[in-house]
Amino acid sequence: MQENMENVADSKEYLDTLADIHLHLFIPECGKSEVLRELGSGISILTKDYFYDQDNPKYPYNLEGSHNIVYRNGKEIYSFKTVNNSGYFWLLHHQNGHDYLLFTKDLYGYSVLDLTTLQDFNYFPAGSFPTGETFIWCDIHYNPANNMMAVSGCFWACPSSIVLVDFSNPMAVSPQVDVNEFINQGYERYDDIDFVAWDGLDLILKMNGQTEPVQKEERTIENDTYMVWFENKK
Repeated sequence: MQENMENVADSKEYLDTLADIHLHLFIPECGKSEVLRELGSGISILTKDYFYDQDNPKYPYNLEGSHNIVYRNGKEIYSFKTVNNSGYFWLLHHQNGHDYLLFTKDLYGYSVLDLTTLQDFNYFPAGSFPTGETFIWCDIHYNPANNMMAVSGCFWACPSSIVLVDFSNPMAVSPQVDVNEFINQGYERYDDIDFVAWDGLDLILKMNGQTEPVQKEERTIENDTYMVWFENKK
């Protein structure tokens, strides 16, 4: 599945769209429950959910989102808003010695906060703006041995899959490849492809076949193999 992966997160068009959503969604009467999540290493996030369920012809679907405050050892250090029912958070220690908070602010794309410098980076793919389908991040599996990240997720209404992300430079657009393109011929052989583990630099995946009875297959993708995938995507 080919998509336009150019970053439009800082474009005027995308920011104006977000501002319009925020104007309608983040008002006191739309506020719902809140929860405090402890992520470890002194980092916690207070999340307040918002739901806009009034009639609005401009938005055919109800709006959902959250306002999130990031704390370190009880002190506020950062805040951000999410829309479109997104809101995944991950804490990782990078090979470069910095700690990063990864999170989703929209259904597509991802954001990064450097917890050392408090600089942030936002990514939203052009292939999903103003419409269109790109990969939805649901979980990450970082390998500090080579800065590769196996991202679990899916395309909308498709089986689960894995995208490999070269996370060597967290504060820039990270090269990525869709495993499906190379081992599944566009969902022709497997339904779900799930992460199992990193084995050194090699990636272990579990696949569910499409025929009944469903055959489960575990497969190791060697480092040399997926590095060729990245070269082919350049």
